Amino acid sequence: MDAFAVQVAAVTGLRARSAPGGVPLGHLLVHQISGAATWNIVGAGDDGQRASLRYRLRAGEVLYVPDGWSRTAEPAADARWTVVVLAPAAD
Repeated sequence: MDAFAVQVAAVTGLRARSAPGGVPLGHLLVHQISGAATWNIVGAGDDGQRASLRYRLRAGEVLYVPDGWSRTAEPAADARWTVVVLAPAAD
């Protein structure tokens, strides 16, 4: 497991796993490793209202994406990131 996922699990008490490639389901943390990317996040808030948000992440920054929200990236040429999927700790 990636070191960031291990750290997130230790701090939160949640199960956390890296999600290389694909489009994982669940609550996500996007960790911008290098470069920068603009992330477009679309979904519905707690009140049911649809929202479309844009976030510019630079190296070292983290973005939380709630379960059910879609996300796309507009990365710079040198951008790299990792995605960590969060889930309740196993009982």
